[in-house]
Amino acid sequence: MKAIIVAGGDADITQLKDDLSTGSHDLLIAADSGADHILSAGFEPDVIVGDFDSISADRSALTSEIITYPPEKDFTDAEAAFDHAIKSGSDEIVIYGATGRRLDHFLGNLSLLIKADGLGVKCCIKDEHNVIRLVSSDTTINKSDSFGDYISIIPIDDDVRISLEGFKYPLDNYPLTRDNALGVSNEISDDVAYIKLMSGRVLLIESK
Repeated sequence: MKAIIVAGGDADITQLKDDLSTGSHDLLIAADSGADHILSAGFEPDVIVGDFDSISADRSALTSEIITYPPEKDFTDAEAAFDHAIKSGSDEIVIYGATGRRLDHFLGNLSLLIKADGLGVKCCIKDEHNVIRLVSSDTTINKSDSFGDYISIIPIDDDVRISLEGFKYPLDNYPLTRDNALGVSNEISDDVAYIKLMSGRVLLIESK
């Protein structure tokens, strides 16, 4: 079951409209003002969750299920939307509106990728320029399927050892550490690129 979550950060409405129009999702969830993005794209969310401190739309005019939380809570609206997707049986989640001017919210949203990995759920954050996902096991990327020309690999653990094959800048059982930017802005050189993780987890960012 695939869920799409739209949070209240920056969202490219054209991209969102195009992706929603494919009908590949089973559940469409808005986190607070993410509902405004969905409505602007010409769709209506199945569920809207949040404390509703930023939404502009008139909720009473919608047929969406509404789940309200108090403003003083120990989780963000995006996390509430994520948890609802999990409770609904989703095993694949795509999150839009998770990037933008609020870097604190963006970093908090990255933690949802870690949470998803721990649950065995496929998850990514997507915006106009990037697709971000967490990789904790060997991964293959077909060049023809890559979202953009640039691939960045950012370690999130202290013990990352990684090999890269089919990249412009390969690595062989390399100890990738968090105190340098070595993994930023690589490129796929072959038809297929391989990421082999001996230990640790990394963020994989495909960028245009």
